[in-house]
Amino acid sequence: GGTSAEREVSLWTAKSVANALTLLKEEFAEIDAADADWLDQVVGYNPKVVIIALHGPFGEDGTVQKALEEKGIRYTGSNSATSKVAINKNRTKEIAQSLGINLATSRLFKKGEEVVWNREFPVVVKPNGDGSSFGVTIVKNSEDLQKAAENAFAYGEEILLEDFIPGVELSCGVVQKGTELTALPLVEIRPGEEFFNFEAKYNESKC
Repeated sequence: GGTSAEREVSLWTAKSVANALTLLKEEFAEIDAADADWLDQVVGYNPKVVIIALHGPFGEDGTVQKALEEKGIRYTGSNSATSKVAINKNRTKEIAQSLGINLATSRLFKKGEEVVWNREFPVVVKPNGDGSSFGVTIVKNSEDLQKAAENAFAYGEEILLEDFIPGVELSCGVVQKGTELTALPLVEIRPGEEFFNFEAKYNESKC
Protein backbone atom coordinates (compact mmCIF):
# COMPACT_ATOMS: atom_id res chain seq x y z
CA GLY A 1 0.00 0.00 0.00
CA GLY A 2 2.78 2.45 0.78
CA THR A 3 2.21 5.82 2.42
CA SER A 4 1.73 8.16 -0.56
CA ALA A 5 -1.50 9.91 -1.55
CA GLU A 6 -2.07 6.94 -3.84
CA ARG A 7 -2.16 4.36 -1.05
CA GLU A 8 -5.82 3.49 -1.64
CA VAL A 9 -5.20 2.93 -5.35
CA SER A 10 -2.20 0.77 -4.51
CA LEU A 11 -4.33 -1.40 -2.24
CA TRP A 12 -6.90 -1.82 -5.03
CA THR A 13 -4.15 -2.90 -7.41
CA ALA A 14 -2.72 -5.33 -4.87
CA LYS A 15 -6.14 -6.88 -4.33
CA SER A 16 -6.58 -7.40 -8.08
CA VAL A 17 -3.14 -9.00 -8.34
CA ALA A 18 -3.85 -11.26 -5.36
CA ASN A 19 -7.16 -12.36 -6.88
CA ALA A 20 -5.45 -13.21 -10.18
CA LEU A 21 -2.67 -15.17 -8.48
CA THR A 22 -5.25 -17.07 -6.43
CA LEU A 23 -7.10 -18.07 -9.61
CA LEU A 24 -3.78 -19.24 -11.07
CA LYS A 25 -3.15 -21.21 -7.87
CA GLU A 26 0.19 -19.48 -7.36
CA GLU A 27 1.79 -19.29 -3.93
CA PHE A 28 2.31 -15.71 -2.81
CA ALA A 29 2.49 -13.35 0.15
CA GLU A 30 1.04 -9.86 0.48
CA ILE A 31 3.38 -7.32 2.08
CA ASP A 32 2.38 -3.75 2.89
CA ALA A 33 5.14 -1.32 1.95
CA ALA A 34 3.91 0.98 4.72
CA ASP A 35 5.39 -1.46 7.25
CA ALA A 36 8.75 -0.26 8.53
CA ASP A 37 10.22 -3.74 8.01
CA TRP A 38 8.69 -4.37 4.56
CA LEU A 39 12.08 -5.12 3.00
CA ASP A 40 12.97 -7.62 5.74
CA GLN A 41 9.62 -9.31 5.11
CA VAL A 42 10.40 -9.59 1.40
CA VAL A 43 13.87 -10.99 2.04
CA GLY A 44 12.45 -13.47 4.55
CA TYR A 45 9.85 -14.71 2.08
CA ASN A 46 12.56 -15.22 -0.59
CA PRO A 47 10.26 -14.70 -3.60
CA LYS A 48 10.92 -15.69 -7.20
CA VAL A 49 9.80 -12.20 -8.16
CA VAL A 50 8.17 -9.21 -6.45
CA ILE A 51 5.09 -7.77 -8.13
CA ILE A 52 5.21 -4.07 -7.30
CA ALA A 53 1.59 -2.94 -6.89
CA LEU A 54 2.47 0.57 -5.74
CA HIS A 55 1.39 3.89 -7.21
CA GLY A 56 2.98 7.29 -6.62
CA PRO A 57 6.16 8.32 -4.79
CA PHE A 58 8.15 5.54 -3.10
CA GLY A 59 6.56 2.90 -5.32
CA GLU A 60 7.13 4.56 -8.69
CA ASP A 61 10.10 6.86 -8.08
CA GLY A 62 12.80 4.18 -7.88
CA THR A 63 12.93 3.92 -4.09
CA VAL A 64 11.43 0.43 -3.79
CA GLN A 65 13.18 -0.67 -6.96
CA LYS A 66 16.60 0.42 -5.66
CA ALA A 67 16.08 -1.38 -2.35
CA LEU A 68 15.18 -4.61 -4.14
CA GLU A 69 18.10 -4.27 -6.56
CA GLU A 70 20.54 -3.95 -3.67
CA LYS A 71 19.18 -7.23 -2.27
CA GLY A 72 19.39 -8.95 -5.65
CA ILE A 73 15.63 -9.52 -5.76
CA ARG A 74 13.81 -9.60 -9.11
CA TYR A 75 10.74 -7.41 -9.52
CA THR A 76 8.25 -6.25 -12.13
CA GLY A 77 8.37 -2.91 -13.92
CA SER A 78 11.10 -0.45 -14.82
CA ASN A 79 14.44 -0.33 -13.01
CA SER A 80 15.25 2.25 -10.35
CA ALA A 81 17.05 4.68 -12.66
CA THR A 82 14.21 4.71 -15.19
CA SER A 83 11.56 5.01 -12.48
CA LYS A 84 13.34 7.98 -10.92
CA VAL A 85 13.20 9.82 -14.24
CA ALA A 86 9.71 8.75 -15.31
CA ILE A 87 7.91 9.99 -12.20
CA ASN A 88 9.40 13.45 -12.80
CA LYS A 89 7.16 14.85 -15.54
CA ASN A 90 9.44 17.77 -16.37
CA ARG A 91 12.57 15.62 -16.66
CA THR A 92 10.70 13.09 -18.79
CA LYS A 93 9.60 15.89 -21.11
CA GLU A 94 13.16 17.16 -21.42
CA ILE A 95 14.35 13.73 -22.52
CA ALA A 96 11.46 13.31 -24.98
CA GLN A 97 12.12 16.75 -26.48
CA SER A 98 15.82 15.91 -26.90
CA LEU A 99 14.68 12.99 -29.06
CA GLY A 100 12.68 15.28 -31.31
CA ILE A 101 9.23 14.48 -29.89
CA ASN A 102 6.74 17.37 -30.00
CA LEU A 103 5.19 18.14 -26.62
CA ALA A 104 2.92 20.74 -25.10
CA THR A 105 4.71 23.89 -23.95
CA SER A 106 5.15 23.87 -20.18
CA ARG A 107 6.87 25.62 -17.29
CA LEU A 108 8.12 24.25 -13.98
CA PHE A 109 7.57 26.11 -10.70
CA LYS A 110 9.03 25.39 -7.28
CA LYS A 111 7.17 26.05 -4.03
CA GLY A 112 7.66 29.67 -3.01
CA GLU A 113 7.98 30.98 -6.57
CA GLU A 114 5.35 33.25 -8.09
CA VAL A 115 3.17 31.17 -10.39
CA VAL A 116 2.33 33.04 -13.59
CA TRP A 117 1.13 31.99 -17.03
CA ASN A 118 1.67 34.38 -19.92
CA ARG A 119 0.24 32.12 -22.59
CA GLU A 120 -3.36 31.44 -23.59
CA PHE A 121 -5.80 29.63 -21.33
CA PRO A 122 -6.86 26.91 -20.61
CA VAL A 123 -3.71 25.69 -18.90
CA VAL A 124 -3.22 22.37 -17.11
CA VAL A 125 -1.79 22.66 -13.59
CA LYS A 126 -0.37 19.47 -12.08
CA PRO A 127 2.12 18.17 -9.50
CA ASN A 128 5.47 17.38 -11.11
CA GLY A 129 5.94 14.08 -9.31
CA ASP A 130 2.65 12.38 -8.53
CA GLY A 131 0.13 10.21 -10.34
CA SER A 132 -3.54 9.18 -10.55
CA SER A 133 -4.35 12.78 -11.55
CA PHE A 134 -4.14 13.97 -7.95
CA GLY A 135 -3.82 17.75 -7.81
CA VAL A 136 -4.57 18.23 -11.52
CA THR A 137 -6.76 21.14 -12.62
CA ILE A 138 -7.66 22.53 -16.03
CA VAL A 139 -7.62 26.28 -15.43
CA LYS A 140 -9.69 28.38 -17.81
CA ASN A 141 -8.77 31.88 -16.59
CA SER A 142 -6.08 33.71 -14.63
CA GLU A 143 -8.40 34.29 -11.65
CA ASP A 144 -8.40 30.56 -10.84
CA LEU A 145 -4.68 29.98 -11.37
CA GLN A 146 -3.42 30.54 -7.83
CA LYS A 147 -6.02 28.24 -6.26
CA ALA A 148 -5.09 25.49 -8.72
CA ALA A 149 -1.40 26.00 -7.99
CA GLU A 150 -2.00 25.69 -4.23
CA ASN A 151 -3.93 22.48 -4.85
CA ALA A 152 -1.07 21.01 -6.91
CA PHE A 153 1.60 22.10 -4.40
CA ALA A 154 -0.22 20.06 -1.74
CA TYR A 155 1.30 17.00 -3.45
CA GLY A 156 4.91 18.11 -3.74
CA GLU A 157 7.53 20.83 -3.96
CA GLU A 158 7.24 21.32 -7.72
CA ILE A 159 4.33 21.84 -10.10
CA LEU A 160 4.05 21.94 -13.87
CA LEU A 161 1.93 24.32 -15.93
CA GLU A 162 1.26 23.01 -19.42
CA ASP A 163 -0.68 24.10 -22.50
CA PHE A 164 -4.06 22.38 -22.69
CA ILE A 165 -4.38 20.48 -25.96
CA PRO A 166 -7.94 19.37 -26.81
CA GLY A 167 -8.54 16.29 -28.91
CA VAL A 168 -8.51 12.51 -28.85
CA GLU A 169 -6.44 10.95 -26.06
CA LEU A 170 -4.65 7.67 -26.78
CA SER A 171 -2.64 5.38 -24.54
CA CYS A 172 -0.09 2.77 -25.59
CA GLY A 173 1.73 0.46 -23.21
CA VAL A 174 5.12 -1.03 -24.08
CA VAL A 175 6.40 -4.29 -22.61
CA GLN A 176 10.09 -5.18 -22.57
CA LYS A 177 11.31 -8.78 -22.37
CA GLY A 178 15.07 -8.94 -22.45
CA THR A 179 16.03 -6.55 -25.24
CA GLU A 180 12.77 -7.03 -27.15
CA LEU A 181 10.15 -4.28 -26.99
CA THR A 182 6.49 -4.98 -27.76
CA ALA A 183 3.95 -2.19 -28.22
CA LEU A 184 0.49 -3.10 -26.99
CA PRO A 185 -2.64 -2.07 -28.95
CA LEU A 186 -3.66 1.58 -28.82
CA VAL A 187 -6.46 2.45 -26.42
CA GLU A 188 -8.64 5.53 -26.87
CA ILE A 189 -9.55 7.14 -23.56
CA ARG A 190 -13.08 8.53 -23.36
CA PRO A 191 -13.56 9.90 -19.84
CA GLY A 192 -17.01 10.72 -18.56
CA GLU A 193 -15.45 13.58 -16.62
CA GLU A 194 -13.87 16.83 -17.86
CA PHE A 195 -10.60 14.93 -18.29
CA PHE A 196 -9.07 11.57 -17.34
CA ASN A 197 -9.08 12.37 -13.62
CA PHE A 198 -9.06 10.11 -10.56
CA GLU A 199 -12.77 9.26 -10.82
CA ALA A 200 -12.52 8.50 -14.54
CA LYS A 201 -9.47 6.28 -14.01
CA TYR A 202 -10.79 4.18 -11.16
CA ASN A 203 -14.60 4.38 -11.37
CA GLU A 204 -15.88 2.25 -14.26
CA SER A 205 -19.08 4.29 -14.52
CA LYS A 206 -17.07 7.46 -15.24
CA CYS A 207 -15.09 6.22 -18.26
